[in-house]
Amino acid sequence: MVRKRTQVWALGATCLVIGAMLGPTLATAANDKLLGVFVANTDTNPVPTKAIGSTQVNGTVAISGTPTVSLATTPFATTIFAEFAGSSFDSTSFTVPDGKRLRLEFFSFQEINFIGRGVRSLHLVVTSGGQRVRHFLPGPDDSDNDTNIVTQQLSIVADPGSEVTLDVFLEGPLGSDSAVFGMPAAFAGTLTDV
Repeated sequence: MVRKRTQVWALGATCLVIGAMLGPTLATAANDKLLGVFVANTDTNPVPTKAIGSTQVNGTVAISGTPTVSLATTPFATTIFAEFAGSSFDSTSFTVPDGKRLRLEFFSFQEINFIGRGVRSLHLVVTSGGQRVRHFLPGPDDSDNDTNIVTQQLSIVADPGSEVTLDVFLEGPLGSDSAVFGMPAAFAGTLTDV
C-alpha cells in the first residue's frame, strides 16, 4: 500500500512540474486565439452572410462575369391598302403576332389624288401597354399631283396579338358610281420575343 501511495505522489509531483513548465505557453496560445473573436460586429467588421433572394445593397457594387442578355428580334414589314368606294373614309389593319412585341420604326403612304379628293388626315391606332392610343400622322401636301408620297420615321410599340389600324380620311365623299381604288401604306420595324 505504501508503494501505491508513493506512485500517486510521484505522479502528482510530475504533473505539477509539467504544468509549471508548460502553463505559461498554453495560456499565451489560448489568449492569442481568443483575441480574434468579435462579440459585437460593427459596420467595419460585419458578420459575413450569404444572400438568399433579393438583397438591398447600399454603397458601391462591383459585378464581374456579367452574362450578355440579348432579346431575339426579327425584322418586320407589311403593306396594307386603304380602299375607297363611294366613301370618304376607310379603316384598314393588321395584327401583331402573338408572343411578339412590334416596334414600328417607319411608315410610308402613297396618296392617289382621285378626282380632287386628296387625303385630309391619317390616324394610326395601336394598343401599347394595354392602352388603345391614336397617333396622328402627317398627311400629304396639298399639291395637285396625281400621287403624293408621305414617309415618316416612328417609334411606336404595339402589344403582342393587338391590332394596328390605319384610318384614312379623304377631303370629301366620292360619288357612289366611283370605282374602288386603294392607297398603299407600308410599315417596317422589328418584332421582339416576349
